[in-house]
Amino acid sequence: MYMRLFLVVLLLTVGCDEAPLFSDDFEGTLNAPASFQVFPGTNIALLSNTNINLQEPFGSLIAYDVDTQTVLEDTKHYTVNFGIRPLIDNDRERILIPDLDRYVRVYSFQIPGEDGLAISFDEEEVTPIISNSLTNAFEADDVPSDIALVETQDYGDIYIVLNQLGTMTIVDADSLEVTDLNDEDRYEGLRITSALTIDQNKKYPARGVSRMSKNPDTGLFYLLHPSSNFVYLFDAEHIENEGVISFLSLAGNTSGVRSVAFDGAGRGYFAHAGLQSILVVDVSQITDNGISFEVIDPVVINTIPLFGIPNEIILNDAQDTAFVSLQDSNEVLQIDLATLLITNRITLSEGRGPGSLFFETGSSELISLDFFSNTLTRMDSTTLSEIEVLP
Repeated sequence: MYMRLFLVVLLLTVGCDEAPLFSDDFEGTLNAPASFQVFPGTNIALLSNTNINLQEPFGSLIAYDVDTQTVLEDTKHYTVNFGIRPLIDNDRERILIPDLDRYVRVYSFQIPGEDGLAISFDEEEVTPIISNSLTNAFEADDVPSDIALVETQDYGDIYIVLNQLGTMTIVDADSLEVTDLNDEDRYEGLRITSALTIDQNKKYPARGVSRMSKNPDTGLFYLLHPSSNFVYLFDAEHIENEGVISFLSLAGNTSGVRSVAFDGAGRGYFAHAGLQSILVVDVSQITDNGISFEVIDPVVINTIPLFGIPNEIILNDAQDTAFVSLQDSNEVLQIDLATLLITNRITLSEGRGPGSLFFETGSSELISLDFFSNTLTRMDSTTLSEIEVLP
């Protein structure tokens, strides 16, 4: 509970200079948007309104038409506050939202939706029911904040839920049954650790991890901590700790890695907030090598100074260009990955607190979700010029 309260206070503190709190007259379409995902095989994208500033009673899901570049206000469906990273399970027509308490909320979706809507959402009942007022959730550990669907050989399809307690909850994707991997009665998730802390049986050394990114070449998940210089590695295929990358020798006590992207050529691009830089790291040798809990000193190829605090890094389809959002200066940068030089940067005209970035497949359009201004900025990714600010 302390972790949840701390996180909520932290999020509200970040936003307090940008928007009023506890507003009762909010009429916007977007509300601290933080996620943009396209439903496979459709022209519909899912946006998550996190309601960080409590401008509405709840957070919400809302659809975006990729073809017409419009936010579909009539699809707005209220869910939970602070649902930053929902997961789309397309085959099961399901959306799962870590709600930053101890639960993961479960919703169904239908495309096309009911009553002529492009998409409609509904609560999916989960058994056993937690309570009469909470019928569409299963319980994870303290402060679940990210979730992924993984197809494994030994365990079938599973959801892995990253908890800021410092654990990973494993859930059967078909039955939604949670696997108990923790000796403590209160928790069930696998404790995230490494050789540095493996003897601390009753402690949670990875407490505060909040985001995970999968390296598609190795299948390993990189678990990121916004204020630590340890990046933990999780092997979902075998449900075990693979190890930890330590940036301590490079970054000291500065705050940690917020985002990472991989280029398919053995390089990882780590957005480091404290160093205000992109760390280009050779990750080609970081694999499931049969050695668990190992401590890895990263091979840093180069460091790209950004002169701002990075929030997100993504690559284009060709994987020859990176885009980085800077939360403090309201900028988006373009980086040439051949030269590792910044080739362009734009200060958003209306967007404040650019966070999540999305590059539309087969298009030259880049989208920024602007957390504090409740806007979506469309940009030409070649010239890095603004096309439109929504809504």
